[in-house]
Amino acid sequence: MRVVKNEKGFPAVLKDTQGRILAEGYGSVLPENGEVEFRSDFVPLYRMGVPLKMVRRCDGQDIHVFIGEVYISDKKMIRLMHVRDLLLPGSEKVYSTKVDIPATFVLTEVQEYLETHHSWFSRFHRRKQEEPLPVPDYPAQLTALSGRQLEFNSEYLLETDDEIKITFTPEPDVYFDHVPVHVDKVYAFGEGVAYFGTFGNMPTWQRERLDKYLRRLNETKNRFFPSLPPAEPDPEPADDAGEQAPPEPAAPQPANEAGRRLDIEI
Repeated sequence: MRVVKNEKGFPAVLKDTQGRILAEGYGSVLPENGEVEFRSDFVPLYRMGVPLKMVRRCDGQDIHVFIGEVYISDKKMIRLMHVRDLLLPGSEKVYSTKVDIPATFVLTEVQEYLETHHSWFSRFHRRKQEEPLPVPDYPAQLTALSGRQLEFNSEYLLETDDEIKITFTPEPDVYFDHVPVHVDKVYAFGEGVAYFGTFGNMPTWQRERLDKYLRRLNETKNRFFPSLPPAEPDPEPADDAGEQAPPEPAAPQPANEAGRRLDIEI
């Protein structure tokens, strides 16, 4: 599954500063106001200025934390102001980040056939073929990347389930050569075609290099606000008294000046 940065109404949970879940629902980010909004069938009421956090989820996993102070609170919605955010480890695997990167690709089947033909010719003929036949490549434009999938446009017509190997240079000192991709979906538009693909198995060193680049891309492109310090795991709730009720709302606090640090656990 993939998610996009500016999606409205994404799955989210509301938590207190100790990591206890107060409600499950849907969230939206309002970057122009420095705020986030959480909605659910029932939301506990909190006074203005109380620190809380909204956590974006994908397939039940926390991927993005937003911490702020209560600005508006009613029984079905709460809005936080003075927000800071933190992308959690693994979020780069599901966040589909927009890019605009030139690329080329070859058809895996054609490449393997030509390589096999050259090997056979060299082995069984006295006159060895000096150079392998060139593998034709085709231009493409990468439009989105995540740790699992990619999107690209090309005028060359591929089909669903085609296997390709794509080459691209996203930064002057970062180069990816013949990365395996399985074509999952094909969408025609105008004079070109849009493709959705999944990264295939690749050598460990190539996977590690790609992951390193995608973590940096994710951090650069998918944060909204000034960053929070690295996350600590949420504390386990005490189980000696059975299930605990949500904590009482904290005493009201004066609204903080913009940029003041919120020293609370992630």
